Amino acid sequence: MPHMLATLAEFVRERIDERVNAGIAATHESGTRFPGPPVNPDILAEKLAIGADARGRGRGRTASRAAALVGWSGVTLYQH
Repeated sequence: MPHMLATLAEFVRERIDERVNAGIAATHESGTRFPGPPVNPDILAEKLAIGADARGRGRGRTASRAAALVGWSGVTLYQH
């Protein structure tokens, strides 16, 4: 019984890999680039300054609200 379950799990894992690779291939065929287009360093610095200003100096905005000012999510702000 454990051997049969292991075989089934291996089969399912292979199917998942096939679907992931098919999705990646379809994305490349559609012309989508990952991780996305390059960002101009000047624009990035400007957006970071806006986010830092919104978070600092007693304004007390959350990261998500500060990031929303420049069209980002809070996660993107933290990543930069």
